[in-house]
Amino acid sequence: MNSSRKNYYLILVSIFLIFILLSSAIVVSAQQTSAIDFFKNKNMDFIVPYTPGGGFDLYARFLAPFIQKYIPGVTVVVKNIPGGGSLIGTNTVYLAKPDGLTIGIINVPGMVFNQVGGSEGVIFDLENFSWLARVTSEPHVLAMNAKGEIKSVEDLKNTKKTIKISDTGIGSDDYFGGIILFNALGIPMDPIPGYGGQAEASLAVVRGEVDGTESTYSSLLSLLNSKDLIAILQLANEKDAIEGITNAVDILEGKDRDLVAAVTNIFTLDRSIVAPPEMPEDRLKVLRDAIYSSLNDPEFIAICKKANRPISALEGHVVEGLIKDTMAQADAMKSVLAGVFNQ
Repeated sequence: MNSSRKNYYLILVSIFLIFILLSSAIVVSAQQTSAIDFFKNKNMDFIVPYTPGGGFDLYARFLAPFIQKYIPGVTVVVKNIPGGGSLIGTNTVYLAKPDGLTIGIINVPGMVFNQVGGSEGVIFDLENFSWLARVTSEPHVLAMNAKGEIKSVEDLKNTKKTIKISDTGIGSDDYFGGIILFNALGIPMDPIPGYGGQAEASLAVVRGEVDGTESTYSSLLSLLNSKDLIAILQLANEKDAIEGITNAVDILEGKDRDLVAAVTNIFTLDRSIVAPPEMPEDRLKVLRDAIYSSLNDPEFIAICKKANRPISALEGHVVEGLIKDTMAQADAMKSVLAGVFNQ
């Protein structure tokens, strides 16, 4: 074959390959356009499994207009479905039609504890959710009434009374985190669940109904700043730890330290956004792209900063992998969690 004919065939092959690539790109583009078009002139329910006014609710309401920005034509409606320490709202998302029109922000650590511990009322399987993004990860803090008798770790260790801790519900992460922390410390604790949201649970401490509460740092920040609450301990990874607050893992040893360290790792998944299982791949991609873009939008970040709401976004596929790892770790805690449920 002479060189001119070889060049001719090479040109034909190149043209054919370019045609294939362009055709594939056109198909993908058409699929994405079709998926985005599906949302036009439709309502999307954004489920918050707590009462209005708390951190989960604020994140959802801050995000709603930005999701509308990145999915043109959709109307995002925030719906509060509290109850069961967020179990009811989480189940609602899980059981919804997987068409992309129902999403929810969930308390991942609390739901891990519930699923692994075999809590009554758990319908969901965390590994089956369609994971869209992690919103944030921050330390959990044990805070006490600043006017009470316990103002330090030493006060806590030396107290002779059973400490009453307010919780949003038996299925919440503050409930499990508090019980496991006090078990590790060897200090008697009486969890008082049933508050509609963390705002109510925190005010119960200020009113003197209970001694303290355990929740995310940002949820307690306003009352910490006003000196109504005082932070005693935190559960935090080293890179996220808040300066000036004793880290629980630093005052524990052996199995107690290992247990609290494991709980701390679970807390890193914190507040994440999910959709029902078995979402169509094209709509899942639209939601993941839109929500991740929203979480990184400079205007959204500025709004959250002004409201003292931290952002630590992770993409949906990354969170999905972390969930699988977390559930494998959490499985080793079954015996401990079973004891918690039997209290």
